[in-house]
Amino acid sequence: MSPRFSIIVPVYNAERYLSECLRTIQAQTCQDFEVILVDDGSTDGTLRVLNIFREEDNRFQIFHQEHRGVSAARNVGLKHVNGEFVCFVDADDKIASTYIADLSQAIGVADSSMCGFKKIDSLSHEDCVIVPQNKIESLEENLSEFYAAGPTDWQRYLWNRMFRRSIIQENNLRFQEDIFYKEDGLFVVQYLCASNGLVGCVEKVLYYYYRNTTGAMSKTWLTFDEKIITNLFAHRLIIEELKCSHVSELVLTKAKGQAKAACNWIFQMMWQTKSFSLNRVKRIDGIMISILGIIDYLSWRSGQLLRLFR
Repeated sequence: MSPRFSIIVPVYNAERYLSECLRTIQAQTCQDFEVILVDDGSTDGTLRVLNIFREEDNRFQIFHQEHRGVSAARNVGLKHVNGEFVCFVDADDKIASTYIADLSQAIGVADSSMCGFKKIDSLSHEDCVIVPQNKIESLEENLSEFYAAGPTDWQRYLWNRMFRRSIIQENNLRFQEDIFYKEDGLFVVQYLCASNGLVGCVEKVLYYYYRNTTGAMSKTWLTFDEKIITNLFAHRLIIEELKCSHVSELVLTKAKGQAKAACNWIFQMMWQTKSFSLNRVKRIDGIMISILGIIDYLSWRSGQLLRLFR
């Protein structure tokens, strides 16, 4: 008999954190689950840890691939899930003991549910708690909150959610393997647009997200990673998805605004890491023009430059 819940855990060189993460999964009050562990070509002691858990608990399954990134690892996981519901947990994070039980109870007639989370910075030791405060009752409301600034930040992540496997399968939803930043946000928007638009909310912290200094985002601020530009490709695909779903102009405007913010962020990283190059600027300009149109982009970019040199 298939388990009701599937948890996908992509793993890459996570020996330092992995055991703590997997113990919190084992400790769930709801035990009707499987864990799909996808080793993304780890070179440390990760495999030893994975084998320990597989040997002591047959609900833990291990799959291997050459190092291709987290999106490819999650896609391998999606090929092997058997549960009615799917969750994604990162290998260096932790979950509360009622993570599965509370998320599943919150779904009801909705096609997904989400919970609150705590962000923990391993360098500054500062914590940030974000908890959803209301139910989402339409796709339009869902997407509007997805792009709102401030307290609705609970909307933008993959790991504080539970998904129906049937929606993923029927719409052949997968992670874009050539996009390395915001690939999770793209998947969430594509899922929401394919779903009934309803989201159940758990108004408490169930997920503990650890921002580690060895993480991809931390490294980006030290040396510029060319892959960060794929963030803009994610925004472009999101906006295309929104247009196909015939959302309001308000939502489209918010989505374009977030693409502009991402563009500024990338330019800021290039400036900080002294990585400006004409080819990179041309590449970014081309992507942004495809998102905003040439007139809107040039108008916006010239305004940004004017503010910079005032």
